[in-house]
Amino acid sequence: MRIRLWVAALAVTGAGVGVGLSAGQAPAAEPPTDAVFLKTFHQGSLTAIAMGDEASKRAVSRCVKDTAAVLVRDNTRLDKQTTDLARRLDVTLPTSPTVKQQNTLKDLAKSAGTKSYDAGWLKDEKAGNTQALKLLDNEIANGRNSDARELAKAARPLLADHLAKVNDCLANAR
Repeated sequence: MRIRLWVAALAVTGAGVGVGLSAGQAPAAEPPTDAVFLKTFHQGSLTAIAMGDEASKRAVSRCVKDTAAVLVRDNTRLDKQTTDLARRLDVTLPTSPTVKQQNTLKDLAKSAGTKSYDAGWLKDEKAGNTQALKLLDNEIANGRNSDARELAKAARPLLADHLAKVNDCLANAR
């Protein structure tokens, strides 16, 4: 589901770039602007924070709860940097997850307190962090604003660590 959250964020901001595209859908003709990167990254961060907050209350596994806490902490810090940069660049950011993202969170919540919730959360986080890393890599390679590129470079190791933590939880759940 988290992959859908990033896809929704990409759709809301108009980004293409091969990140979160459906099969058979052509990527955008040119890379997204730095503003689109900031909007997409912010939208994904809002969703990751909400998912982490929910997992801290609804997960059953200690690994998922601990990972969720790290994701909330790191994404909150990264989102502050994102919003500060957007403000400096006069980029208007969304104020909350999209309705689709909120509905996805509600759907996941239906299995709260079960191993199924944990499995779904981990699956969503794995897909979402994989997509986020692609978004960051694209900004690092194609971004025009040096501050936006630096934000992406600083965020990349954190999100790679998030993905590693998610994968560890998945391996321990087997």
